[in-house]
Amino acid sequence: NPDDSEQILANFEEIKKSLAGTKYVMMANVELRKLKKKKDDLFKKVLDELKRHAGELSNKKKYREAAEVLQGYSGKLAEDTREEREKLAEAYLNRAKTVEEDRLKVEEKLQQEMYDLVRSISRELIRGRFKNAGKILNNSPHRVKLADMSKMIKQLQNTDQAILKSFEKDIGKTVIISTFKGKETIEISKIKGSNVYVRKKLGKAKIETKFSLSKLTPDEVIKRANLIGPARGIYIAAEAVKQDRKST
Repeated sequence: NPDDSEQILANFEEIKKSLAGTKYVMMANVELRKLKKKKDDLFKKVLDELKRHAGELSNKKKYREAAEVLQGYSGKLAEDTREEREKLAEAYLNRAKTVEEDRLKVEEKLQQEMYDLVRSISRELIRGRFKNAGKILNNSPHRVKLADMSKMIKQLQNTDQAILKSFEKDIGKTVIISTFKGKETIEISKIKGSNVYVRKKLGKAKIETKFSLSKLTPDEVIKRANLIGPARGIYIAAEAVKQDRKST
C-alpha cells in the first residue's frame, strides 16, 4: 500500500539489519531501492497533479482557491508532501494578496479622480458656467460613468434654446411673463436667431423691440425650459450665487 510507504521502508530497514552478514542483504537492498523509487514516483505524481489543478485556477486568477487545493489535500502521501505543498500555497496566497492590494490602490485612485472631477464640475455649475462644466466632463476619461450628470449639464447648457422654443409656440399670442421688474404682458412677434422680438404698446401704436432673456426670473426660466430634478436645483443655486454677487 503506497500510503504505508514509510512503514514499509522502515520494516525493510529492520529486515536488512536482521539479515546482516547473509546473502539476503543484497536482495533486501534491491527491494528497498524499488520501494524508494515507487515512493519518489508517487510523490512526484501527487505534486504534479496538485500543481496542475492549482495552476488551472491560477490562470483564472483564482489564487486563493489554488492555495486551498494545495493546503486541503488529504490523499496519498499527504504528510510527505505537506512541506512542499505549503510552500506552493504560500506563493499563491502572496500573489492573491498582491493582486488585492493593487486592486485597492486602483479603486482608491479611481475614487479620488472621480471626487476631484465631480468637485471641479460642481464648482463651475454653481457659478453658472455650464459650458465649462461640460468641457471638463467631456475631457475626462470617466465621462461614461457620469452619464446622468452629462444629461443634466446638456439640459442646463441648452436652457436658452429651450426658452426660445417655448416662445416660438407663443408667436402671435399675448402672454404674461415674470421678470425681475415684475409681471409683464407682451405680445410675441417673432424669433430670429437667438432673439425674441415682442410688440409693445406705445400710446396708440405698437412697436417691435428685442426682448432679453436675462430679464426672466429663475421661476420663469425653469418653467419655460422645463428644468426638473437636479437641473432645477443647480439652476436655482447658480442664480442665487449670481444675484448675491450682484448685490455685493
